[in-house]
Amino acid sequence: MSWKLAYNDGSANGYRFDAAGDGATYRYKPVRPEESSTGMYSGGDPREGALDATTVATLWQHVRALEQATQHHVEARAKGTGQFWIDDERGERGFIYAMSDELSAFDAFLRALPG
Repeated sequence: MSWKLAYNDGSANGYRFDAAGDGATYRYKPVRPEESSTGMYSGGDPREGALDATTVATLWQHVRALEQATQHHVEARAKGTGQFWIDDERGERGFIYAMSDELSAFDAFLRALPG
């Protein structure tokens, strides 16, 4: 099964996930100071890596829970919100998630990815 997932965190740092068959990879593209609204913020260093089956399952557990919690979806992208784009067996779709403990937990999971 192939799928793609894109996520921009509350500071606009970007994660891209791709899978084809049994393998999945990710790429993290942080905001650089010259791209930030303050001219000083840095999202850290770019990184990428392969994801094992357990990590992929945990990734989707988070994403599905956030997708289903529609009471926390918002119409407009604002600082602190998380923006998702999904392309999987169910088709292409996206949503914006309000700042919350659940989104913070997802961000912490992503920061811990190997790479």
